[in-house]
Amino acid sequence: MWKEIFSVIREIFVLSEKTDQNKTALAELRSGLRDTDLKVNKLTEIVQMLIQDNSRLRDEIQNIRREESKEREKITLKLENEMLKFERRLPRLPAKKGK
Repeated sequence: MWKEIFSVIREIFVLSEKTDQNKTALAELRSGLRDTDLKVNKLTEIVQMLIQDNSRLRDEIQNIRREESKEREKITLKLENEMLKFERRLPRLPAKKGK
């Protein structure tokens, strides 16, 4: 009988010790989880900033392409205009008669 009582008391102490160990491990896990949450939040902020920067850069590139296209069109028109001016200064060849 005493043996059984002693065995039960010993089991209670063992379970109590394991419970304390589990509480400590759980506290460490929660702390690690908080750290992980903070890191995930920071990474989320960084990704959002990168998305915004990417969008801004895409818009800037589109604007630059539009401006360059307009500039190429202006240069083409100026070149055509200069060619027409040059053609007007050339002497006319007499038309050939009868063949």
